[in-house]
Amino acid sequence: MQQNKLLAVHKGYNHYGLDLNHFVDVDNKTIVYYTQEFQSGSGIWWNNYFFYKYDGNKLLPVLKELKDGNSQLFWGFRAWELVSTVQSTNPLRIKMVYYIQLPDTAMADGGPLLVDDSTVVEYRWNEKSKRLEGNYQASKLNSSQILSYSLHGNDILFINAHYKILKNSLYNPSVRLATLNYLRIVKDHY
Repeated sequence: MQQNKLLAVHKGYNHYGLDLNHFVDVDNKTIVYYTQEFQSGSGIWWNNYFFYKYDGNKLLPVLKELKDGNSQLFWGFRAWELVSTVQSTNPLRIKMVYYIQLPDTAMADGGPLLVDDSTVVEYRWNEKSKRLEGNYQASKLNSSQILSYSLHGNDILFINAHYKILKNSLYNPSVRLATLNYLRIVKDHY
């Protein structure tokens, strides 16, 4: 006789509900996932996906990925947004749509877009590590770049993760001044 059993507890608050989902992975084991809210407000938010896999009598944490994050110019030195959606589950594919805007007070819209793009990250099960691992080499974003869309006040991470984009923007006349101004503001702040 099968009895109900508590396998795990994750404490947290979700203003808009848990949004619990599940799918069966390549090894016929069920993976459950949901959204966890970390920050919410006017013009700023941060939510992560949490994925857990049933393995016998255990629930293993197998992936944590940014679901959505943003910040407007009045909250910091740059504006950004990244919104993720699960596209498929076998294999797990998450589409990410994102932008980065640098401030320019001379422009009515707030400044130029440094990045305005989308990508898909595919995750495969690694039996040895017991994790879903993203194939970031086949994506336009790596894990550090994705993380830089989730944290408010993480300009040093952002600069390091987006070094090539920032360097290339110095050769683009439409964003050069905004890039130099942003880097100066961050340098003065830190």
